[in-house]
Amino acid sequence: MKRVISALLCLLLLGCAPVRQAAKGYLRQEERQWSPSVPFPKMDLSFLNPSAMLVTAQSLQQNLPSLQKKEAVSAFEDLCSQYAALLSAVTLAHIRYCRNVMDQTAAADFQRLDKGATALQHALVKLEIELMDRFSYHAEAGEAYRQRLLEALSRSSPAMEALREQESALCRAYENLNATVTVEAHGRTWTYEQLMADESMSFGTFLSALDAYEAEWHRQAGNIFLELMDVRKAMAPKGKTYAQSQYEAFGRAYSPKTALAASQICKRRLVPLFRRLRENCDGDLLYLGSATFREDVFLSAMGEASEQVVPGAKGILEGMLALGLYDSAPSAHKVQGSFTTYIAAYESPYLFTQWEETASDVFTVIHEFGHYLSFALNPQGSYFGKNDLDVAEADAQTFELLMTDRYASLFGRYKTAAKLCWLNNALYALLSGCMEDEFQQLAYAMEQPTLEELDTLYHRLVQEYGFDLLFGYEGQEWTKIHHTLEYPFYYISYSTSMMAALRLYAMGNKGMQRLLTRSAQQGLMDVVGEDMFSPQALEETVQLLERMANDWLEEQ
Repeated sequence: MKRVISALLCLLLLGCAPVRQAAKGYLRQEERQWSPSVPFPKMDLSFLNPSAMLVTAQSLQQNLPSLQKKEAVSAFEDLCSQYAALLSAVTLAHIRYCRNVMDQTAAADFQRLDKGATALQHALVKLEIELMDRFSYHAEAGEAYRQRLLEALSRSSPAMEALREQESALCRAYENLNATVTVEAHGRTWTYEQLMADESMSFGTFLSALDAYEAEWHRQAGNIFLELMDVRKAMAPKGKTYAQSQYEAFGRAYSPKTALAASQICKRRLVPLFRRLRENCDGDLLYLGSATFREDVFLSAMGEASEQVVPGAKGILEGMLALGLYDSAPSAHKVQGSFTTYIAAYESPYLFTQWEETASDVFTVIHEFGHYLSFALNPQGSYFGKNDLDVAEADAQTFELLMTDRYASLFGRYKTAAKLCWLNNALYALLSGCMEDEFQQLAYAMEQPTLEELDTLYHRLVQEYGFDLLFGYEGQEWTKIHHTLEYPFYYISYSTSMMAALRLYAMGNKGMQRLLTRSAQQGLMDVVGEDMFSPQALEETVQLLERMANDWLEEQ
């Protein structure tokens, strides 16, 4: 297995990451405990032992002086294969934890495996460096590659691991807020779930209690973020800002400075369009917001519609449902949000969401199924490929765009309202991606900000991006953006990948084909084939959005 660790270096930088990636490597044939069609409830990787793998790695490190190159490399690459399987166990444990964040056994299992994978990765990086020095292993990679390994190794020191544990604990505390924050009202203590279910309060008492709950939630979430900022700043490599280190970890071919410059153009050109669209389709959005959508009816229509965009998609969707690789049950104890990941050892994508019969659920599942198709049809490019999260989001957003032509079957009489809603969502993704990234860049550049100062900063930005008038934002909403706390500097991907999706959409189904057939070495810029951040490209993207707005408003 060539260059296994080079594809894994990003994990030393990511901290709380939305998707874990690994170079392809499974257990040896005689050790496989899976097949490509295992139902999710029957998936089991509990036989993997991170501690034993680490002992094996440490033993190999000690014995290297007495081994020949072939024997040493074979043992190392076998460990890399086991490590890739271990990452599948981490993914599986994380899914089970997300299904119920109050399950202490699931939480402990995930933390144990995650910690074990991090320790093993550290050992493998050390081994690869020594193999390069002793046997010229991967000599063709050059000195720059070796320096990257050394840099990664420095980031997994005991001090760095202590910081990662602090970061992980703070992320878990944030995830548990929905279940742990309480408020005093009406003579007793209430959780959010209890507050929303109770019918004994007067409306005025309920609103007062709800306001108090939201204020306490914001205070606790904000204080967690302040602690996370201190931890993460300490994790940044010497000579680099935390923003720079995260951009590199996400495999981006552009810098925070480039993203910030593009954000200013988007802010200037797209805010007026977004406002005009909202002024002309509020009735459509209210109409769509009043609709309910049965999940079984939607999924049936989704199979037929997606097949027209991506041949084979209907069968993939049916397999997803049959194997239990789709979790949509609503629960206050689930992680709030949606994601799609890949359990490599079972060659299975997994879609996690909560269905509550709203149009938002329809949009979300279409988006996530775009990820699911990419994992199912091209795992080499999507999961095992280049660590470029922007191209992963482009998969989903290009699929969304192509599906707008099938809204008649998915939304029925709400199809035009749904198109306008999607365009609103697209503009929101572009603008909010820019705004949240600008907020994070400015926040992390502050020395020791207070919660009040962060609220003030966010309020200024929501005014500049027009979100105060459009949505009534007041400056405290940032603590509800879980990416800001858990996946720092990820959010810009929703904006840059939407830019890419619009460019690929103009190519029709060929654009989606380019995404689904990309190689493991191709990133976003390779797939799009141009500089999306040039003033000309950004202007063409704005013009395409303006044409879509004009065409769909005429359908009203």
